[in-house]
Amino acid sequence: MMLCPKCGQEMENGNAGFISTDGIGQMILTFTSEEEAQKNIFKRKSFSKMILSGSQTETYHCSACKIILPLLKED
Repeated sequence: MMLCPKCGQEMENGNAGFISTDGIGQMILTFTSEEEAQKNIFKRKSFSKMILSGSQTETYHCSACKIILPLLKED
């Protein structure tokens, strides 16, 4: 069970697939925390994840907020 970080309601668990608008390809997801974003761009710590089109991952969905939270493990 996972609670929605926005509204606190229980989220439903499922799977999501990633599809590139260019067909077969790759996407890169980059995350930088708000704290790190305040730093100089050359001193920031960011995390990246390459996602191949067609990949599946465990995902949570909140029907109240309409948000989707995929669980992606950092490479």
